[in-house]
Amino acid sequence: MKWSTSLLGLLSFIAVLVNGAENPRIIIVGAGAAGVAAASRLYQRGFRNITILEASQRIGGRIRTTPFGPGIVELGAGNYPGTTNTSLTPVPINSLVKYGKFVSNIQWKGSSDGDVIVKAQDGTIYEADNVIVTVSLGVLKENSATMFSPALPTVNQQAITGLYFGTVNKIFILFDAPIPEDFPNTVHLLWYKSDLTALRQSPHAWAEAISTFFRIDNQPNVLMAWMNGAEGRRAEYLLNAPIRDGVLHLLKIFGKGLKFGNVTSILRSKWSSDRLFRGSYSSRSITTENLNTGARALGTPVRNAANEPVLLFAGEATNPVHYSTVHGAIDSGFREANRLIRYYS
Repeated sequence: MKWSTSLLGLLSFIAVLVNGAENPRIIIVGAGAAGVAAASRLYQRGFRNITILEASQRIGGRIRTTPFGPGIVELGAGNYPGTTNTSLTPVPINSLVKYGKFVSNIQWKGSSDGDVIVKAQDGTIYEADNVIVTVSLGVLKENSATMFSPALPTVNQQAITGLYFGTVNKIFILFDAPIPEDFPNTVHLLWYKSDLTALRQSPHAWAEAISTFFRIDNQPNVLMAWMNGAEGRRAEYLLNAPIRDGVLHLLKIFGKGLKFGNVTSILRSKWSSDRLFRGSYSSRSITTENLNTGARALGTPVRNAANEPVLLFAGEATNPVHYSTVHGAIDSGFREANRLIRYYS
């Protein structure tokens, strides 16, 4: 089929003129998986007035691939699917992002002309027609009381209160020699009561937080430990020396008789103490059930007096099926982008 010049021109016009609003101003808070997914979908559908406000100096959120040893390791999401981009429109994500913008307040009823007012902690102010909030549930728990003016509707507030937000951290240990061949690829730590009691009375009590050791593909000298629970959150504040000593203490117990090399480097995640995250994954709890809430409630869009969806929520915690996953975050970003696409078309 051949497209006439006039029809192509009309399609270009429709891409920026939707529902009477020329190039609506859309702000996305957070450049993690959900925020990038939302921005990509909107851009590919012709929206061009998109601004992503990212509090850190990088894209990725809880995906944090980092150089370590002779290769790279992932401090965040353990695995995540690739996505297939069938659009012919490249998405210049980096040009859409403003870094170092910790959003401190969103006035979702906005100004007299209906603008949503977004304020960053550095004093910068932005106006928008719609805002998609993709910050972690941990950030919402800590900041929602002051982050939104007026206060969020009860349905959103109860979801923020009721959903659980936990922390899994990783410790990467680089040795000066390969991990012993007889040490398995994965080692889950199960304790005899007497050994666990002795650990709790030792200087390495924090190490109870370690649940599993993993070898790292293509990095024979690197071992990874998973750390969770209250002890794991407290261990974020320890220096590397006691972390090293605690890991070596566990390897003497669970790798008995095996000779490990000297530790030359340690790399750790600290998701709980990082104010940009305050944890790493969402889940359900008794409080969730008692409040009769969940991910759908958290993802309920906030509408103004004209019933316009001015404040939207995305992120893994808003996904009722695939919460705690990167693909759940991506899907939620697409979901909220599609919501705006439908509204403006």
